Formats: sequence, structure tokens, C-alpha cells
Amino acid sequence: MRVDEFKDEIRDIGRLYDENIFVETVDGKHFVMHGNVPIAMVTSERRYRMDTSCLLVNGTSDSFISKIFDAIYEFAKTPIEDRKELPRYIVPLPGLVTTDGRQQYLTHKLGNFFACGRDGKLRQTWKEKDLGYIPEEYRKYAVELREVE
Repeated sequence: MRVDEFKDEIRDIGRLYDENIFVETVDGKHFVMHGNVPIAMVTSERRYRMDTSCLLVNGTSDSFISKIFDAIYEFAKTPIEDRKELPRYIVPLPGLVTTDGRQQYLTHKLGNFFACGRDGKLRQTWKEKDLGYIPEEYRKYAVELREVE
């Protein structure tokens, strides 16, 4: 299970049970958060290393806890090299730089594409399989995200 799949799985479990649960990664440790409280952790340093000692969350069902535990275990048993997230791409728009030197990127919101500086609240990155959805004339400018940050 890749990191992005783990994050999606935990988020989906939260949605299924109407719980605010997500994964936050800090210093190579993936914390499963229930609101602002860490309830479990899986490390990126060693396979099978996890801490579920705080997994019991007051007022939650056994099936909720079981699904979380299953996802955590599935991720923890995944070989470290297989956890790597798929690369994401960003599209810097050539010749579009603001007067203060900020590069403009292809951005998507509410069905529209436009130029905008980096903004974490807007869709500006795509997985390789999703590049086909951006206008064809911009695809040639797509670069792997780590190249621009």
C-alpha cells in the first residue's frame, strides 16, 4: 500500500463512520489523527513498526476501530520501497511571471482552468493518469512536482 493509498483509505473510513480522521506525516512517521489527537502511528523507517496503543477512541464502534486497524496493519506490512507515492505533476506556464517574480501555474477550480501562483487551496498538481484532463496545449509543460519546489 502506497502512502497516498493509506491516506485515502483512512480518510474514506472516516467518511464512512462520520469521523474526522486523517493521516499526518511528520519526520517519516505517519500519524493517524482523530481530530487533533494522534491515535496510531506507522513509521517509514522499518517495516511492521507501528503503534496502536491509543487506537481505542471513546464513543466509536468496534467495526470503526477494526477497519482502521486493518488499514494500519496493511500499510505497516508493505515493504518500505513499495510505499512510495506516485509522482505528481505541475504545469508552470511559460512567460507568465508576476512583477514580483512569482511563477504562474495552470490551475483548476470549478471546471475552469486559469493561471495562478502556488496556492495549496487550489488544484495545481496532477497524477500522471490525470494529465489527460488538462488542455492538450499545456501538457508539454508538465514537470514533476519536486523539480519546481
